[in-house]
Amino acid sequence: MSFINSILIWLTKFFEKILPPTYGIYEKGSFPTHRKLTLNQAKSLILLGGKKERWEKETEFTYSFLKINFLEKNKEKEIFIADYGCGIGRLILPILKDYPQTKIVGVDESESMIELARKWIPKIFFDEKRVELLKPNQFFEKYQKKVFDLIMAIYVFQHIFLKELRKILPAIYQLLKDDGKLFIVNTFQNDDPLKRVVTIKDLLKPYFEKEIEISPFENKKDYIFWMGVIGAGYGDWQKMEKAKLRCQKFMGIYRKKINNAGWSNW
Repeated sequence: MSFINSILIWLTKFFEKILPPTYGIYEKGSFPTHRKLTLNQAKSLILLGGKKERWEKETEFTYSFLKINFLEKNKEKEIFIADYGCGIGRLILPILKDYPQTKIVGVDESESMIELARKWIPKIFFDEKRVELLKPNQFFEKYQKKVFDLIMAIYVFQHIFLKELRKILPAIYQLLKDDGKLFIVNTFQNDDPLKRVVTIKDLLKPYFEKEIEISPFENKKDYIFWMGVIGAGYGDWQKMEKAKLRCQKFMGIYRKKINNAGWSNW
């Protein structure tokens, strides 16, 4: 390891210790939090690579999974949802249209994404107070314990510094009702800038337990179908046996653990 790299790693560790929590720091270069984006640029950033129209195909498949495994089961209830890392609101909009008893809070660190979400989501939903958009710090300041039935995190956790993720996960845990669920789509590993191996599922274990999941190891048939439908880019299903964990993906509904022993250790 070069002297410069050693210094950079030391500085990163130092600032991780002294900086206050912000609940939403993206990895450097992953998403521009202040630069203005067009809609097509936003879609490209959300899902890089793969075949044309991957954004539309994956949105449809992801929403279908959520409908079957959560929304339809609760369609007679008034459901309160948080979409953490909502982007332009690609799942918020169909949920608002199909489930009129649902209210949603969209959360994103990127000012540009929030601005695009205000254009993407029709004004009527804001007028009816069925949706609001917040930055992460605003979100955690406004909402307290056990208010959400579902929290969604779609391709979010892998882009957040490990230190911040260790604050976000227990905070999300606290915001879910006792029977609340986490809907997650993620790579297996966090893109940690210090090259530490951090498996997302290990970070979830103290707080959540799997209810249903599509992954290359636990539900291989559906996983192959999912990757084929969306025309996945790097770490696609054809290469999944050889790909690194950080390139593989999983999608699942996780239930909140009650009286979990892991809480005090984080």
